[in-house]
Amino acid sequence: MTGIYECVGRYANTPYTVNNTKIRIWCLEELCYYICENAELIDDSFVGVRLIDWLKDECGLADLSSRLRIIRRQSIKTENLVEEILKEADYVTEEEFREIRRVIRSGRSLDPSQRSLVLADHFLKGGSFSRALEIYEGLSLSIELDDTRKAYVFHNMGVIYARLFYFKEAAMYFEKAYELGGALDSAFCRMAAKRMELSDSEYLKLVTALPEGDETPAAVERAMESVKREYADSPGFKKEKDALALRNTGRTQEYDEAAARMIADEMDVYRHFMPE
Repeated sequence: MTGIYECVGRYANTPYTVNNTKIRIWCLEELCYYICENAELIDDSFVGVRLIDWLKDECGLADLSSRLRIIRRQSIKTENLVEEILKEADYVTEEEFREIRRVIRSGRSLDPSQRSLVLADHFLKGGSFSRALEIYEGLSLSIELDDTRKAYVFHNMGVIYARLFYFKEAAMYFEKAYELGGALDSAFCRMAAKRMELSDSEYLKLVTALPEGDETPAAVERAMESVKREYADSPGFKKEKDALALRNTGRTQEYDEAAARMIADEMDVYRHFMPE
């Protein structure tokens, strides 16, 4: 799926919004890209009347729309409908489509909780933390999940809370994940969250109470030192250093302006993760 594509149809005035992911699509090529990148999320409701009407009315693809209607009457298999869409744009090779077909078919065997887990993981990967968290919270109460999958859910909830700087909540969910699954990664993340949550004296008290030979705190310190070194080479650190130089040389107004820009940038990033 590389190279230059000749666009088919027209750009929509009104986008198509995918039901489960809420992603907006503006043309046939974007639809093809979505299918290829999210084949595991394609279920039997994906190519419905609403999408078929949108392709005709918004993208000017009346012939494709007609063929899709015929296929829907002849077969309910989603991969047949998807194949027709991808062929219209000449978007994938036959080998690539075989893989997409395989993923769609394997997704059909998932139970509702597994499908919800795939969707939550999709939101987490894309940085839509509020949507991911809502699904994970529901799954954490599900009686259909075994301990291994529930531990996975709790761990990812910890990841989200840590990314949002709620370190106390993050530590709690990492601890739940470790208790259920026993994964060392969850134990490490819990200690890292505690390192960020607690004062130095509180953290030292926590560490000294650990069983002798527990190497988790040392691993956390090594990771933090590695992150500090990485940050020291980042553009963000250079901006911070330049701003401090302005303050230290008495250029107060310029410092205030630079600091305001940095704060605004960070706020924009944070807002992306929060509920819409």
